[in-house]
Amino acid sequence: MPTRPWIALALSMLLTPALVPVAGAAEPTAPVEAAKAAAPTESIETLQRLADQGDRSARTRLASRHESGQGVAQDLGLAARHYERAAHEGDAQAQFALAMMFRDGRGVEQDRLFSLVWLRKAAANGHATARAMVGLPPLEPGASGPR
Repeated sequence: MPTRPWIALALSMLLTPALVPVAGAAEPTAPVEAAKAAAPTESIETLQRLADQGDRSARTRLASRHESGQGVAQDLGLAARHYERAAHEGDAQAQFALAMMFRDGRGVEQDRLFSLVWLRKAAANGHATARAMVGLPPLEPGASGPR
């Protein structure tokens, strides 16, 4: 029986090396480590209020704080939910963080297909590490991906 094109495409997406860090690319856990090292400049309450008002960047920072346990008890499930909401709103950092959570099964059930989907969205939106991981060249300074 001939292989159907959509099956071949799906298999190629699953087997792609895009989920393997590329030499020279930043370590995917770097944002979490950076959040742990940095002193919090915004309270959890402030971030939550801004996120509730629709600030997707604040929602991503709130998710990062829940992921790292900085200033709040670590809660990977809550972090994943905040990242997912911000990712759906087009935040490239949230898309990348969610991709790594799906890749590693942190706060969500491990799902490499979802990981790849979010990684590619983050890359399309200009996230430098995501672009390197999927084999895209860096964006020109000052340029950004589609929103």
